[in-house]
Amino acid sequence: MSLKDIANTDLLVKFTRAGTPSDPPGLVYTGDVGLGTQVVTIESTKCKAASKSICTETISITWPSPAMPCPFTSTTFTFISGAGFVLVSATKTKAEGKLVMRKGDKGSCVGSWQEIASPYRTAVCECDLEISDAGQTKVKAQ
Repeated sequence: MSLKDIANTDLLVKFTRAGTPSDPPGLVYTGDVGLGTQVVTIESTKCKAASKSICTETISITWPSPAMPCPFTSTTFTFISGAGFVLVSATKTKAEGKLVMRKGDKGSCVGSWQEIASPYRTAVCECDLEISDAGQTKVKAQ
């Protein structure tokens, strides 16, 4: 297994549409997402990389309402809600007994959308997720 950058709390997660038949048409990507109220991870309280807490175990993503939208926008559909996760791929390196998250760790997400105008159809989009930026480049792990 190769060495990869350990993810700290400055990480970014990239969302790539999986291209399912039920995807809402015309979705536009607005950019990778960092940690915040919708994107949550378990942080090491003692171990740091580039002066920021190291992320461990998993990243969970929840958008419970349109007020916290996913990183896609549409002119014909409104985002309703969604959820996803990124799983740890490290097999050896731990922080406080928990495996560390690294650049390139992957997961998936699903979201629901509703058409803005009649007939108000609903649509489901699926995304592949990946830690695109670990937040630092000096500390690496297997």
